[in-house]
Amino acid sequence: MVICSSGYRIALDGNAKGSNVNFVSHAHSDHISGIKNGTATFASEETRELLLARYGIMVKEEPIPKSIRLLNAGHILGSKQLYAETEESGTIIYSGDYQVRDSPLSGKLEIRNADALIIDSTYPYPDISFDPCEEVLSNIQHLVRTKGQNRDIVLGAGCIGKAQELTKALNEIGIQPIVDKRIGDINGVYERHGFRLDYCRMGDAPPRGCGVFLSEPKNVRHIAAELSSSAGAIPITAVVTGLANLYDFGYDFQFALSDHADFNSAIEYIDRCSPKAIYTVGKEAAAFAHNLRTYGYNASPARNANQVECSSSGISLASAENRGKI
Repeated sequence: MVICSSGYRIALDGNAKGSNVNFVSHAHSDHISGIKNGTATFASEETRELLLARYGIMVKEEPIPKSIRLLNAGHILGSKQLYAETEESGTIIYSGDYQVRDSPLSGKLEIRNADALIIDSTYPYPDISFDPCEEVLSNIQHLVRTKGQNRDIVLGAGCIGKAQELTKALNEIGIQPIVDKRIGDINGVYERHGFRLDYCRMGDAPPRGCGVFLSEPKNVRHIAAELSSSAGAIPITAVVTGLANLYDFGYDFQFALSDHADFNSAIEYIDRCSPKAIYTVGKEAAAFAHNLRTYGYNASPARNANQVECSSSGISLASAENRGKI
């Protein structure tokens, strides 16, 4: 998808035909399609550093014109929304991934009013909701305190965002987790931006009777098997992901910690932005738009150029039958 402002044709979180700059909202892999070394981008300094640390991609920083603002999205370190002023279509916000709750590691979501809102659709259903982050992290701390005295614990979490929240939560109860290489590299970026995290890297950690290991979810079982063969005791395994509310991953424990907004949080975000038209994006765009319409919002999935199309100075909202709530 492309929006236009100040002579820029801006591709949103991925390559798009005819664009001359890419907006990268944050450094998760599903938002950097087609991004490579030298790609001209609007992105935060933190996102550029994370792209280099995680994927080895060094993007080109493009000067941001006065008609465009990058607003904090509260999702992970450096995550931003794109706010664009256009002559024909008014103001436009593209959310990328966002989180309404305040995070000590991701900052506070910034809200502005906009004529059009292009919004992420990760959790589009009203019956999916998340417990408060503090409660979930407290449950993880309780697991470590009560089960980690005699057995190793291997926690699986995404290497950008959740892993740093877990590192901080473990530090709060006096635990120095042993992290895999990728998480260690990302922790280093967070530290360079002022966040203090105490951890050991796997391979560098001193011998110990038991410990808490932190890795990407795909490596949890492999690490647990290695620990079992060397120490004898079978480690406890757990995964930390928002999808834990939807699927059974087969670990000893799973915790639903999400850095995305659930449906009720999305409604709060939309109401605070007060858009005249809403365009949903992502795999669940159609479902999210449908559910928003049942709540009275003027929403449609932005799946093709007939619904959201780039003009000389913005996006066309002509496809919207009505403005605001219906």
